[in-house]
Amino acid sequence: MRDLLFSPVLGFAFPSLKGFPIDLVPATYDLTKQDAESHARHQLPYADCFAAALAADRQATLATSDQHYARVASHLRLLWTTKP
Repeated sequence: MRDLLFSPVLGFAFPSLKGFPIDLVPATYDLTKQDAESHARHQLPYADCFAAALAADRQATLATSDQHYARVASHLRLLWTTKP
């Protein structure tokens, strides 16, 4: 049986991500605030705003094919996986 992680926040178990190069990042107050500000300013979906806020916070490049990220291209390093 695969290892399962139970998330009391999500209310369900999901397969363990051990062994994968993935970090589970908590939605801290600062990231959530940055997310909400980005949503209000750029009208991006909340989940995409969180990805953008996390990339900005970690000074990382965000790889995407979602065209709406063009609205924030001047604020982030983007790696387009398709032509915008």
